[in-house]
Amino acid sequence: MQRDSITRRTQLEQTLAGVERRLQGVLRAIEHGAWNDTLRARLTELETSKVDLTAQLATLADPSPVRLHPNAASLYAAKVAELEVSLNAPEIRDEAAEALRSLIERVALTPDPTAPDGLAAELHG
Repeated sequence: MQRDSITRRTQLEQTLAGVERRLQGVLRAIEHGAWNDTLRARLTELETSKVDLTAQLATLADPSPVRLHPNAASLYAAKVAELEVSLNAPEIRDEAAEALRSLIERVALTPDPTAPDGLAAELHG
């Protein structure tokens, strides 16, 4: 549903941009002295289209500022697991630990009966 709304909004915005470009072309022609009934009719037609498209855009719900992949949480967990394995490789473990230590300014521990060791750790950095 959201994807359809985003697609519709994009189509309307692109169409509106095209109408505005054509309006600018008609206005440039008028500025250069080309004024006639055909230009008047085209100008009216483009202005009507612009009003209609703007009204249609106004009826659409604002797009969500963030669109997350449906599997974002599992992808993130898999990437963190891969990072853990990589950082624990014997050939880079010491360097990785030093790099991580440099990123952490302080560690706050608070009692948490649901945590595995009874403490919740919060890293600041």
